[in-house]
Amino acid sequence: IKNDNDNVILERSRNVETARFSNMSSLASGVAHEINNPLTIIKALTKKIKKELSSRDLKEVETVNNMLSEVSINIERISLVSCGLNMFAGDSVDDNSSSSLVDIIEKGLSFNMESAKNIGIAVNIEKIPNLRLQIPSAKLIHVILNILNNSIDALKGTREKDIEFIFKVIDSFILIKIYNSGPKIESSVIEHIFDPYFTTKEPGKDVGVGMGLSISSKILKNYNGDLYFDSTSKRTCFILKVPLVKNI
Repeated sequence: IKNDNDNVILERSRNVETARFSNMSSLASGVAHEINNPLTIIKALTKKIKKELSSRDLKEVETVNNMLSEVSINIERISLVSCGLNMFAGDSVDDNSSSSLVDIIEKGLSFNMESAKNIGIAVNIEKIPNLRLQIPSAKLIHVILNILNNSIDALKGTREKDIEFIFKVIDSFILIKIYNSGPKIESSVIEHIFDPYFTTKEPGKDVGVGMGLSISSKILKNYNGDLYFDSTSKRTCFILKVPLVKNI
């Protein structure tokens, strides 16, 4: 009876999460569209200014060109955020689509990586294998963001602030290992870490209802993958097991 109740709770929560996910996808798509329009204009004007400067005094041109280079760099940063939003929204309704691991890590997660660095967290990413995964990018981004945000929360108030991504191919799967240097997780917590509604966050103080990891686990299992905690690691480590696209 307990298992049936847990399944009902998880199914209801998954339905709520799916509806929320759909709303977030629509919002992300709209925001990306609104960002892209002015970006296109700024890019065009930047090119026009550079062209106009080509006939001016060399010293003036160099100064303005340096400023325009800074503008271009920041345009690219905004473009990455927009690209990430589009990836999050674009394939959310296509359950059979594949995804690029490189694009997911470099573009889909760029905003959150930048946020982590801005609060003093060192994010180290091993060389990303150029592989295609048998899961929609929006779904995998959802899972990784949950682990990443939990890692950021765990590092608040700690001296060492490190998050590391390591990749390992085993048979027809890739293991995405996400480490953080936060406090050790007690065995009593690990036992229930994937249970619906289990949370170590303080009610009323921290945001979280304990559904993130259980839903993330369910998402990966729906695509023949898995999510588990590595209790043998000296650092906190979550491992995502994701199926690779099979070569035909």
